[in-house]
Amino acid sequence: MRGKVDCFLPCQDLGMAELTIEQLRNDNAVRHIFLLVSKQLAQEGNCPSGCSLLEVGQLLSTETMLTIEANVTADYFLLLTKSSPVTLGMYALTRLLRVADDMGAVMTYADHYSVEEGKVVKHPVIDYQFGSIRDDFDFGSLLFFKADVLHAYARQERKPEYQFAGLYDFRLFASRNGQILHLNEFIYTEQELDLRVSGEKQFDYVNPRNREVQVEMEKAATNHLRAVGAVVDTSSYLMPDFSEQQFDYVTGKNTTDIALVIDAMKLLHTGLYDCFAIVSSDSD
Repeated sequence: MRGKVDCFLPCQDLGMAELTIEQLRNDNAVRHIFLLVSKQLAQEGNCPSGCSLLEVGQLLSTETMLTIEANVTADYFLLLTKSSPVTLGMYALTRLLRVADDMGAVMTYADHYSVEEGKVVKHPVIDYQFGSIRDDFDFGSLLFFKADVLHAYARQERKPEYQFAGLYDFRLFASRNGQILHLNEFIYTEQELDLRVSGEKQFDYVNPRNREVQVEMEKAATNHLRAVGAVVDTSSYLMPDFSEQQFDYVTGKNTTDIALVIDAMKLLHTGLYDCFAIVSSDSD
């Protein structure tokens, strides 16, 4: 298991990253440590011992994913998606390696602890379901990938060029080429800086200021659905005459599925769709 993992850490503050870097330096499973930094930090050239600096723009862009691919030489790579401090549990990388290797997973993620307002709380995550395309799925901030799948992604003849949906697009590609595995063990601790409740966070997606993100996510999702044969050609379909239908409306119950409404609102605010069709068995 020696030298099997290359590590990529977004870094805005070298001092904040030092603890994570020190842990990785002392882990025999690690081959290289790369710090993903801004142009300014790269020009300053203050690189911690045992690390290399990689200048990147948007962390989640296609360009960043291809920069990572060009520097991966190990069998697996670890990618942190936040620049806040992460503390690895004992033998965390070894455990990820063994599980990913034994199960043949192309991507592995795990339960973890979060430090919220000075308190350490458990943060379990849920199993990824085959076919899921949620762009806001909570994997935690530590993602563990098989390097071969990233190399295959980079070899595509028609590679997308996303500023915000690069990692999402790669994750969808990985899901088409292997298993995404949830390791049901608490193997690291992250500093949680966004302490809003989930009910507030979910509406970030429909904020007009995030329109560019919304549009890219929808494009990546549509391309994925097309790749798996899930896009239906409706050009030869007849438009149904709904005036002939009679509906018995139900009273005395909540007939609106709020989850359906949220998904529909997300799509609506992308501006990519002109109409929606809702098929329901309870008169929604």
